[in-house]
Amino acid sequence: MISKFPTFALMKQIHSLQNIQIKNILKLQEKSRERRKQGLFVIEGKREIELAIKGNYCITSLLFVSHKVSSEFITQFKEIELIEISQEVYQKIAYRESTEGVIAIAESKNTDLESLQFKNKKPLLLVIEGIEKPGNIGAMLRTADAANIDAIILADAKTDIYNPNVIRSSVGCIFTNQLIVASSEQIIRFFKNQNINQLILDLRYNIGSGGYVENIKKIAAMITGQFTDNIFLKEEWNVKAQPWFLANQPDSLLTKFPSKLNSTTTINSLNLTDVYIVLNGSNFTGSSTVELLINSLKPYINVHIIGTQTSGNNTGSITLYNSEDYNFLLRNETHTTALQPEVLRFFNKDDQTYENGFTANLSICPNEDILNLGVLGEITDPILNNVLNYISTGNNGANSNCNPNNFEFIYNSINAQREVDKGVFIKQDLPNTN
Repeated sequence: MISKFPTFALMKQIHSLQNIQIKNILKLQEKSRERRKQGLFVIEGKREIELAIKGNYCITSLLFVSHKVSSEFITQFKEIELIEISQEVYQKIAYRESTEGVIAIAESKNTDLESLQFKNKKPLLLVIEGIEKPGNIGAMLRTADAANIDAIILADAKTDIYNPNVIRSSVGCIFTNQLIVASSEQIIRFFKNQNINQLILDLRYNIGSGGYVENIKKIAAMITGQFTDNIFLKEEWNVKAQPWFLANQPDSLLTKFPSKLNSTTTINSLNLTDVYIVLNGSNFTGSSTVELLINSLKPYINVHIIGTQTSGNNTGSITLYNSEDYNFLLRNETHTTALQPEVLRFFNKDDQTYENGFTANLSICPNEDILNLGVLGEITDPILNNVLNYISTGNNGANSNCNPNNFEFIYNSINAQREVDKGVFIKQDLPNTN
């Protein structure tokens, strides 16, 4: 075979499928253990290789089929091992068929938390926990790349990030993002050591039909963590049910901060002392859930409310089905309607409630300027920018970039959805008060 490429000192040819180097490439393709052991992985395709170089990955070897790749592309790799391979060898080691006849071997990068570097003073990080499917990792990498996120942190990842399917599904975005892989415990500890002690919960678009206390208390425990088994909220039922509970099940009237999501999974908590909650007050059906969270956290940490006056929905309801004991399991399945009566009010550990709602610490207009929305998660978002300024300076001035009239038609559509609002639900059987 006569090669069309100039002869370089490091260039060689491989035509045998039994070549030891080819067998090793197959190991790198198929086994994460080999990738970790050797500190190497495989890249297929010109675009992906070029992105890897742009991302400062070290290419150690380049394998190519001479009639599928240009000499201009190959000649830029003069300082590495160049291997001209046959079509048969290429088909053996290629993970995909349409990779333009070129494959590179590259060194893995350090993905430890200690290698994390922030490009901005206020970095935007994406933390993904327990992700398993390579395609899902690739999709998140593409999204992060588009959003210009500073770093992606994979907590308790179930898949090696240099899996060929991750590289393929990311369309090369794996090379243009800063990647960190660590356990959830390590990540939380790292954040604490970085003095990350404030959290912004942006709930402006939390349009829903209520929420369950069971879920809200877990969110509260994630934000805190230092108040496990302390009282999160108190329930005060109607005049018929409250005496029964006090006499028979007094502990059921108290909800406490949990330490676990379920019987086996411990909650990863931030142990924060400040949280900033951004919301649109009574305009959004999810505000009742947020109000419960705010009220229950207030005795323990500093809760800063960003937005407008909230609605003051401090009541809870239970679901009654058409059955002998109103239970879901024994319901009459021919009946598709259930009752959702309001039967109780919520108080925090200091016996404070919120029937008049909450007044915002930082006032923003109830409706946003659709001509000046910016990008969620970035300081180009005028409201988020105001929040960050409020955190750093204490300035509680109103949002000057606000024009309610521009948002009116969206506001009206959202307001119509409030008809399905059910507030906060209790998963509890009706007490036997007969």
